[in-house]
Amino acid sequence: MQRPRLKDLIEIDLKNLRVIVEYLQKLLKSHSAKRDWAAIYDKCASVLSTANFVRTSKLIQIIK
Repeated sequence: MQRPRLKDLIEIDLKNLRVIVEYLQKLLKSHSAKRDWAAIYDKCASVLSTANFVRTSKLIQIIK
C-alpha cells in the first residue's frame, strides 16, 4: 500500500471539510437556498468512509 495512513488522512480532511461546509451553508443561506450542501457533503463522506482501502490495494497488486 503506497499510503498506509490514507484512511486516517481522508477522515481528517472530511472533518475539516464538514466545518467549511457548515460555515458556507450559513453564509450563503440566501444564495444557495436550493442546495443542501451539508447533505451533499454527508453523501460524499459516506461513500468515502465505506471504501475498503486495504482490500482495494490488494486487488490492484493482484491485477498488476
